[in-house]
Amino acid sequence: MTDYEAIKDKVDALLAEANIVYKVEFVGEGKDEPKPAKCSCPGDYSPKMEPWVHDMWRVTFTAQVGGASTKTKATMTTDYRTGIGHRQVPKIMETAEFPRFLKDTKGKPISAPPSKDPYHRKLQQKHAKPMPPRAADALSCLVSDAEALNTSFHYWCDELGYDRDSINALNTYNLCCENGEKIRKVFDHKTLAAVQELVREL
Repeated sequence: MTDYEAIKDKVDALLAEANIVYKVEFVGEGKDEPKPAKCSCPGDYSPKMEPWVHDMWRVTFTAQVGGASTKTKATMTTDYRTGIGHRQVPKIMETAEFPRFLKDTKGKPISAPPSKDPYHRKLQQKHAKPMPPRAADALSCLVSDAEALNTSFHYWCDELGYDRDSINALNTYNLCCENGEKIRKVFDHKTLAAVQELVREL
């Protein structure tokens, strides 16, 4: 069984060794509405699809040069999003004892366990707090973007299932290359290779 927290700790240690500082800032809650498919193929789109509610973050990696006075060598900032399933529920609300103190919308005591009571689950969601992504979480996406620099647009499309004639696909490819250029300015080759090896397991 993979110990994901241990992997993330190792990534933190690599950043510290390379004098790379990670900073994360909470931007707010976002909501993406589902988009209808361009064709009527079965299963492509359902009007019952729920919008994707998520937490938005701004993450920054800064490479520093040590010495008498610390100086910034290079920095990159990008957006990152996490689903609300990553939010942390207060521990007391996850216990079997907690529902004893609750009443439903009709004033009746709740006796069902937390995992089965819909009112309790909604209450958990209401009080859950956004949890900032760790450096490894953000890097797992960024290092994947950086790999676009090593291949052509057509090959990239074929590998990821994009349409070669799509403008959106081209824009996505260019954005991946742009992020790749930024991350290579912050991370030296040795550190980036070590990070890539670790985050592949996430």
